[in-house]
Amino acid sequence: MKSPEALADHELLNLIRSDDRAAFNEIYTRYWQTLYAVAYNRLRDRQKSEDVVHDVFSSLWSNRHQSEIRNLAAYLATAVKFRVLEYIRKEFFKQIYIQHISHLNPSESHDISEALHYKRLLQAINEEVENLPERCKLVFKYSREENKPLKQIASKMNLSTSTVENHLNRALKRLKEVVRKLGGQILSVLLLVIA
Repeated sequence: MKSPEALADHELLNLIRSDDRAAFNEIYTRYWQTLYAVAYNRLRDRQKSEDVVHDVFSSLWSNRHQSEIRNLAAYLATAVKFRVLEYIRKEFFKQIYIQHISHLNPSESHDISEALHYKRLLQAINEEVENLPERCKLVFKYSREENKPLKQIASKMNLSTSTVENHLNRALKRLKEVVRKLGGQILSVLLLVIA
């Protein structure tokens, strides 16, 4: 048998489907630096870029039995770009939230009541998430808290992608209802975050 360094990408992919760690290590060695450069080019942060690349390789290993990758280099580069965009999206919403909160002046009673209202709203959303049916709750948490794509959630839970999408839509519909009932000035920000 050839050493992993001498194997083509498609041969390495076949080996990692058979749980071959040496093949996985070769893929990691072969592509880590390039993927890190792609992430760093966008994020300009060493640790965040390393985290993105680590997440992509972790996902590759976790989904090795289900993956149908035809072009490994393109797949990995796309996965890194997707993770980077997801990170940027999260940071964007975090900044919106920080800007909104920074405009709250605790010395004014109106702003204090708004902050309390926001806290109650978040608490109601968290309670509603916990009251979702188990599969629906898991799908929501995988999607929104762990940022897993629908296909990965479907694979992990042994469900079809359409079933996962239905669970996610059901969860979002219920959470949007909670937000609408409690309303307030921060409604639009919260709808952006949970939608």
